[in-house]
Amino acid sequence: MNFRTKDEWIKWYEEKSGDSFVVKGNAALYFHAKRGIMVCRLSGDSQESMLVVDYVIGDGKFWYDFAEIIADMWNCRCVGTICTRHIEAYIRFWNGRIVKKWVQEGQKRFLAKDRRGRYGVLTYRGKDDNTGKDTYFATLYLKPGDKPNL
Repeated sequence: MNFRTKDEWIKWYEEKSGDSFVVKGNAALYFHAKRGIMVCRLSGDSQESMLVVDYVIGDGKFWYDFAEIIADMWNCRCVGTICTRHIEAYIRFWNGRIVKKWVQEGQKRFLAKDRRGRYGVLTYRGKDDNTGKDTYFATLYLKPGDKPNL
């Protein structure tokens, strides 16, 4: 992977995805010349706070690990993002396995668990406007054994 400026990473992202890069006012932008960009923000109250990852541009594994560090620093219960990749591959990406599959209110859902005993809930979001591929809301609970009432 090459070193790029922030503007070069954004241009690369917009050309690859067809999306416009827009940072919400309450979001934090993290930049690394070799690894890319992550944009995230806090959502929810102190008991149910979530680190919402709006963008990951570049090295997804690096930013995935970094998001967990930031979420821990901000005392978040979970990390949420939108998955634009094949859902089973995404679950394997964070060393997870599918525990349960079901349909709820017409949406495909998955409950997954990683090797550390942390749960993830993935809910079908719809087709991506640019690619036509399935997308999912993905929520990873950071404490082993913690999961929502499903």
